[in-house]
Amino acid sequence: MRVGRERVNEATVAGIRSMLFDEHREGREACGWTVCRMAISRDGVDIINNNKLTTDLISSFLKHTEELKDEEAQFMIYLLESFGYILE
Repeated sequence: MRVGRERVNEATVAGIRSMLFDEHREGREACGWTVCRMAISRDGVDIINNNKLTTDLISSFLKHTEELKDEEAQFMIYLLESFGYILE
């Protein structure tokens, strides 16, 4: 766990931030899964908050729910689950 925390750097955060708005659904889903796994732990939530990723998570959620499509469901579930962990 400690090794993972140490490997999350500015480049990692920039990649996550970018992938939240990727035009390819598969990329967004992978990013959503990653954020959801990060948010499971208090350290991950701290990383999300310290890097102000919450704003990007909300913006991405709002952007991709303008037109609800069945194929977007998994990405939305990952983000909603992440929000739940962040708020705990």
